[in-house]
Amino acid sequence: MSLVLEGIGLAIPIGFQLVLDDVVVSDDRDLLTLIALGLGLVLAFRALIDLVRSWAIMVAGIIAIVAGSLGRIVRTQRSVKSV
Repeated sequence: MSLVLEGIGLAIPIGFQLVLDDVVVSDDRDLLTLIALGLGLVLAFRALIDLVRSWAIMVAGIIAIVAGSLGRIVRTQRSVKSV
């Protein structure tokens, strides 16, 4: 997932370079529209990946907290039974 985010991070400067090199020089508004739509899709995809990544980290943290709490409860119950 991090590799995809790095690739997207590289795509954005390349898009701006295309705008400067091709669109500004030739005054091609159709190409500008196409590049803007492409960059918009790339940014939306990045936002989606960031959302999924944050959600996965949050769920993993919650699972770790619950597992730790359950482990303490089980150990406490075992120590109470042995007394």
